[in-house]
Amino acid sequence: MMAEEDVISNESLPQLNERSLWIGNLGGKRQKAYFDMDKLTSHAVLVGGTSTGKTIAAMVIAEECLLKNVPVLVFDPTRRWTGFSQPCTDEAMLKCYDKFGLSESDAKGFKTNLVEVDTKNLNIRTKDYAKKGEITVFLVGRLTPNDYNTFMKNSLESLFYSITKQSDRLEMLIVIENAYMLLPQFGGQGALLLERACREFRK
Repeated sequence: MMAEEDVISNESLPQLNERSLWIGNLGGKRQKAYFDMDKLTSHAVLVGGTSTGKTIAAMVIAEECLLKNVPVLVFDPTRRWTGFSQPCTDEAMLKCYDKFGLSESDAKGFKTNLVEVDTKNLNIRTKDYAKKGEITVFLVGRLTPNDYNTFMKNSLESLFYSITKQSDRLEMLIVIENAYMLLPQFGGQGALLLERACREFRK
């Protein structure tokens, strides 16, 4: 039995407004849970064991941002983000829609740009792909670890230099799938780059 002080009131939770993202339902309830999208102007890390839903959770956030007309850039070594252009057809996923008050007709696709990255385009001007309401997925799975680090360095630096003014509002969502690949213990060279991104992208 929970102590009275352990009970969280609904009023203390994020409420629905023009800047809120619907991220699911409260556990065991059909009450919608929201998150203030402008809290993402710093950074967020989704952590969990294998197959616990980290990527799905990130995709939910990305979809909600797209519905708010925010551009989304994804660095994807797994090719799991390529299906945004088409409505969901996964039967297991569609069976869950009713739990959230959705029907199959609510499934939708988004304007999606897929960019296959190879050694010929390691210096892409990443910011040029940031278009309102569109998602761009940089497919980096074919790169060697060294080329992947080079591409990520070039891409994040191009974003750093494109920032011209500070904003308290989320202007762009950047997703780095399997970000651990940039860490030295996994053969990466991007720890300082990630640290800088977490600081600089608050602008």
